[in-house]
Amino acid sequence: MTMRIAGSLVLFAAFCYSQVAGQHKTIFRCNQCPEGPEVRAVVFVAGGEQADVKKALDDPAIVHKAVTFKNGDAEIKGYLVRPRKEGPYPGVIIVHGNPGATDDVRDTACQLAQAGFVGLLVDWGSRAPMPESKAERAKWVNRITGYTFQKLVLDDIRVAVEYLKSQPFVQPGGIGMVGFCGGGKQALMFSTRSKDVNAVVAFYASANFR
Repeated sequence: MTMRIAGSLVLFAAFCYSQVAGQHKTIFRCNQCPEGPEVRAVVFVAGGEQADVKKALDDPAIVHKAVTFKNGDAEIKGYLVRPRKEGPYPGVIIVHGNPGATDDVRDTACQLAQAGFVGLLVDWGSRAPMPESKAERAKWVNRITGYTFQKLVLDDIRVAVEYLKSQPFVQPGGIGMVGFCGGGKQALMFSTRSKDVNAVVAFYASANFR
């Protein structure tokens, strides 16, 4: 099971950057910097022209929905995705870099379902939504990059793992994790303290600590 999850996640990582022969899909997730650019997935064909991107969110073979789960008094938002065909399937926790379950990261979660996984996107922004005010954003960044907040997120991931494992369409025997930027750091950190995690794919995980 461990090798299957690890091998499949490696293939998924490759898929994120090369969908089909002759095409290249660039996926960026903005980091936790206040000046981070707005970015999105783009596919270019061999001649350099931009091609249409077909969203996994629109795939009728995928079932996806918003969910919530409790961690103490806090209600944590998530997004649960799975193949429509009867399972069970390996489970994967997804931790985003953007504060919120945007279409971008939800589509990435659905790509996992297309690859034969049950994915649970953990919205750590439930605890700290990104403020619209630029003046307030520096304080927000200072908070979310501090270790006190990181510990809260790690505990939310722990609860998310239990929630994912309780789903009847998830295979027993451990889970995988996929994280982007700050979410990649959290995935790596969580994997060191949980026996449930069999594989981690961390995309450009940040390494700053305070």
